[in-house]
Amino acid sequence: MLTALRVSVGLSIAVLYIAEQSLTRYGLGYYIATNYQVLRYTEMYAGILAMSLMGLLLYLAIYALDRRVNRHLYLEEG
Repeated sequence: MLTALRVSVGLSIAVLYIAEQSLTRYGLGYYIATNYQVLRYTEMYAGILAMSLMGLLLYLAIYALDRRVNRHLYLEEG
């Protein structure tokens, strides 16, 4: 049931990065882009990792909610 929402999490994280990179002066997207421009790759990859973990945690939260709301669909899995 919530599959489309789970799939759209990746797209929303990508759009968030693009919006923060070009339209604001704060946020993870701005942090990643700024560190890339001044050749601070360790900080840049830390920002990428943080954004990736945010996407993963959102995905897993929606997956857990889906399993809880739609228990009848997962009964045979055990």
